[in-house]
Amino acid sequence: MFVWTRWIFLGVLLMLASCGGVDNSEGSSDSDSDSDSDSDTDSDTDSDTDTDSDSDSDTDTDTDTDTDTDTDTDTDTDTDTDTDTDTDTDTDTDTDTVGTCHYECLPHCVSWGGTSMEGTCDDNLRCCDGAEPPDTDADSDTDSDTDSDTDTDTDTDTDTDTDTDTDTDTDTDGDGMSAGCGKAPGISSDQYNNGKPISITAGGMQRRYILSVPQNYDNTKPYRLVVSFHQLDGNDVQNYNWGYYGLKDLAGDTTIFVAPNGQKNGQPCSGTGDGDGGCGWPNSGDADIALADAVVAQIEENFCVDTNRIFATGWSFGGSITYQTACARPLGSDNGYIRGVAVYASSSFISQGPCPPQKKVAYFAHHGTSDNVLQYSGGVSMAQDFAKVNGCNWSTPAQANGAHVCTDISGCDEGYPVRFCSHTGGHTPFPDNGQAQGSWGPEEAWKFLSQF
Repeated sequence: MFVWTRWIFLGVLLMLASCGGVDNSEGSSDSDSDSDSDSDTDSDTDSDTDTDSDSDSDTDTDTDTDTDTDTDTDTDTDTDTDTDTDTDTDTDTDTDTVGTCHYECLPHCVSWGGTSMEGTCDDNLRCCDGAEPPDTDADSDTDSDTDSDTDTDTDTDTDTDTDTDTDTDTDTDGDGMSAGCGKAPGISSDQYNNGKPISITAGGMQRRYILSVPQNYDNTKPYRLVVSFHQLDGNDVQNYNWGYYGLKDLAGDTTIFVAPNGQKNGQPCSGTGDGDGGCGWPNSGDADIALADAVVAQIEENFCVDTNRIFATGWSFGGSITYQTACARPLGSDNGYIRGVAVYASSSFISQGPCPPQKKVAYFAHHGTSDNVLQYSGGVSMAQDFAKVNGCNWSTPAQANGAHVCTDISGCDEGYPVRFCSHTGGHTPFPDNGQAQGSWGPEEAWKFLSQF
């Protein structure tokens, strides 16, 4: 009894000790604080300022064209092709061939067509003559698995950025200043205004030309330039003596004139008199256009030339090379400089060249209906060629039946007129009287060229 009392007393003490050890300090505090702060500030400031200021004190026409083209092309092409082909072919062929019953079979084995005929027993378990039937089982298993997986991934990324900046300055009636402006000529004064030829290399040959410059030449002022081509059997000396087909006196001090010298038999003409038999402008291998190029370049380098007002003129063979030069060197094309031409009694087939024309050139011509050297209709056709590229509404010009008659072809693009004058005379650059003085031909030609 005492023992149990002691154990009870010890148990009470243990319980009291345990209760006194209660821990109230346990606590779980989970605090998750996520703070994401994204601040993106994009500031794009584009400031483009284009200021074009053209101030001309004269009445020239200036056209400034600024073209900005931005092209962004993004092309994304995604092509996914999945092809799954599953082919399962199961072929089971079971062929059971039982014994063939003969007429000797037991009574219960009856052949298909009767007891007296061979045939297949109705019941293959009942065998003829008590023998086991032949075991003819044919099993044919065909398994065909076809797996076709086709994966096609096509990614096409096309990024196209096109930036086009075009600045176009077009001076329609104004002055294009050549390299010779503002400086003393490199050609000495004793080489021009006196009918003396100036030597020049062109097309691999030593050629020549004669130069006339206004008496009051000012190297700060751009001048017109006229290239004057002589006829067959003529030369630079004769062209100079004729006053460049009578245009020099009409031009006064506004224009520089040059008279290139032709070739014959593949060699430069060398005659120094008034004319040279056989001298012309075959232009084989573009040798005569190369001469024109070289002469124009040399004059531009040494004198102040308005590069927007360079013209060519010529009669007969000289008219043909004028026509070809206009086709080959129209102003605005690569290496081009011809603004307008005046052609007298000519044909397109004498000189070789790139004609018919592909670019616009102002065109003047006159031709006689009684010309027995080069046909009148050929002169009309040459005018028609330029009327076509100049945007004109072509109609056959009026044909003279007395006094000369001039026709302005209608509808031509602005700045590129075509004018054709018909007269009843023959093969001449000076209609009516055969000489520059008193002929209406030079006056009509100059009126046309000087409008530019």
